[in-house]
Amino acid sequence: TGLLREGLNNLSAQATNAAGNPSPTTGNFPINVDTSAPVAPTSQSLMDDVGVTGPILAGDTTDDANPTFSGSAEAGSVVMIYDN
Repeated sequence: TGLLREGLNNLSAQATNAAGNPSPTTGNFPINVDTSAPVAPTSQSLMDDVGVTGPILAGDTTDDANPTFSGSAEAGSVVMIYDN
């Protein structure tokens, strides 16, 4: 009961029927609560590997239908790439 704290939390469950009889308690189900925002991705680069090759900079055009995007992000984070 109550709020989960930052870090490792072990959850378990127990059911009680209408007669008030409790079930056996489940085993622990460990979850990690991480409420900190991830660090921004770094070292992003976009490379054209077709025709005239090389880095694709802001505002550039490319003939590469599948340019190579690379960079680094915090382990376990999800990086979203948007086509604006």
